[in-house]
Amino acid sequence: MDNTPAAPASPLQDLADHVMAMHAHDLDSAREQLLADAPALLYTADRTGLVAYLRTAEHVLLGHQNDPAALRPILAALVPLAAAHPPVQHGLQRAELAMSMAAGAPAAVGDLPPDEQVKAHYNAALARTRLGDYPGATALLDGAVAAAKAAPEHRGAQIALAAVANNIAADLRFDFQPPADDAAKAMLHAALTARDAWAAVGGWLEVERADWQIAMCASTAGEGALAVKHAQAGLDACQANEATDYELCFAWQAMALAALSAGDKPAATRARDAMQGCIGQLEDAGSSEYAGHCLAEIDAALAA
Repeated sequence: MDNTPAAPASPLQDLADHVMAMHAHDLDSAREQLLADAPALLYTADRTGLVAYLRTAEHVLLGHQNDPAALRPILAALVPLAAAHPPVQHGLQRAELAMSMAAGAPAAVGDLPPDEQVKAHYNAALARTRLGDYPGATALLDGAVAAAKAAPEHRGAQIALAAVANNIAADLRFDFQPPADDAAKAMLHAALTARDAWAAVGGWLEVERADWQIAMCASTAGEGALAVKHAQAGLDACQANEATDYELCFAWQAMALAALSAGDKPAATRARDAMQGCIGQLEDAGSSEYAGHCLAEIDAALAA
């Protein structure tokens, strides 16, 4: 066993991690820190920090803000630093590909590895949603499916597809404002695509979490029957595989919200109580606190 301590994160990686943690709740501040604070840290950063910074900049500036003009100077600043770091070079190619696809322009993949080709579709698809172009976002997700199918032997590409589809679904769920039929269709398509991808490359846990995502998205979209179907599939998987209390907790969360979406308040109450029982068994304080917030949201919905 290697007991060598892990190298400390570079200041640039710390900044990238901080921005990723805050961007969903304070996008303007995330953008400001990327553009104002990062340049001074570039030339002392290691490869890991450069990769993290590039990934974060692509996600915030292209995926969330559809602002390639702000992203391009960052890519240009990284070019002279990328020569000794193939992962940074691939990140630059991926970001360029993503910007081209987001703009609907011809996009050449060159020698970009299959997993990076798949990942490029993620922020391109999110950028289309910022324009309200949900069919365009779905077309880009389908492009990621095609890219993964073109490299069936590349496990990394298959895992990337599952992650891309799941993350698109989660992003659309976070921002969902009904009525929004196109957004709902795109969200559910992404969640179902993620489940298919995880079923091909993951284990029961990954599939169970994909069922959770479908149930949560379907509940958000008001598709009660679909939500209950996948919430039940997740619970069945947890019970068949002796899942942890943490996993069961959120499986019951999905069932409570699914039942509410289906108009079955008694079933929602039973699921809510089962979730509360699981929370009482959680040992990690952070997990318990987060689950408590989720439970409060269910209680508010039950009381409405």
